[in-house]
Amino acid sequence: MTLLDYLAQLPGNAWLFDVGRPIRKLDKSQFAQFEALAKPYPSPYLHHAWFAVFVAQPTNPEQETLWFLKWPLDEQGFLVPAVRDDLVNRLLALKNQQVAADSALQDPLKDNPFSFAPDQYRLASLHAEIHQLLHRPVSSYYADALAFVQSPQPNDNWQHLGLQGLADIAVRHDEFSENLARAISDMPQTPYLALAQCLENQPLSPAIQAAALKRLQKDMQENNSAALEASVRIIAASNPATGRAQAWQLLFAREQDDTGAMLAFSRAACFDLNEQRELILPFLEKLARTGGDFACFKRVMADLLFLNALRPVLLAALRSPAASEQLMLAKQQLIPGA
Repeated sequence: MTLLDYLAQLPGNAWLFDVGRPIRKLDKSQFAQFEALAKPYPSPYLHHAWFAVFVAQPTNPEQETLWFLKWPLDEQGFLVPAVRDDLVNRLLALKNQQVAADSALQDPLKDNPFSFAPDQYRLASLHAEIHQLLHRPVSSYYADALAFVQSPQPNDNWQHLGLQGLADIAVRHDEFSENLARAISDMPQTPYLALAQCLENQPLSPAIQAAALKRLQKDMQENNSAALEASVRIIAASNPATGRAQAWQLLFAREQDDTGAMLAFSRAACFDLNEQRELILPFLEKLARTGGDFACFKRVMADLLFLNALRPVLLAALRSPAASEQLMLAKQQLIPGA
């Protein structure tokens, strides 16, 4: 029995969300192909399929559950059936047991070796996504977050804001595009990064991209690393592609160690490299300069070389005669003897 087979037997509805990279709803037909070993997982992260399963019973809302699962993948990104079978067998064993109420949206399979606890930003973002999907009221933190975003002047009065309120704003970004564009221009870096970690899961407007690009340039001049990471997260989620390319060119040209921003890029926007091949070598050069002892380079490349679309173009760039001595040293750390 597959996981989808099991979910189909439950009363109510079930939704799947990819939560490894920016949060996206998973198409069940695509997931069925993954479970049937017909296709690899569509968006692996760190050699795993990170996804959430939400089950809602319209007539019995207190029985809702939200599971966060991290399935290891084989070397080609395909399902390891034993991992899925372990989960399904556990669920079948629990089938006749009463499931505790899950109003806090916690993982009900706490002893499952392939479950995980998401960070607070992903939990808040998915919670907001689900509430909007089911047309439920916003959280009690929404009003304060909206007032902060709509304030005509940036201020430091943000300590009282709840993260869930910022997540509620993020899923309604299209309603507040102008307010968000104005607010992020001078928002203090702490709430800016928190807001960005919610906005990165949404398809953002050109107006928001333009504001984040302007903020990126400002924070580069001031070497404000936390705000720089926030802008990268927002730009990665926005259109047009030309604006993203401009941001990546600016980021990769910097000599500073922008570890947070580079990790954010590699998680959210790395697929731009396949569309904009001229960015690949500058990206690798920047990555080789980031962090000490090439730790960031090795971590990011281990992830990206696992992606079928990026692996050949990255390997080709590593063989480029234009590669610097620093990049060659980084390559030797990744591929000894190369």
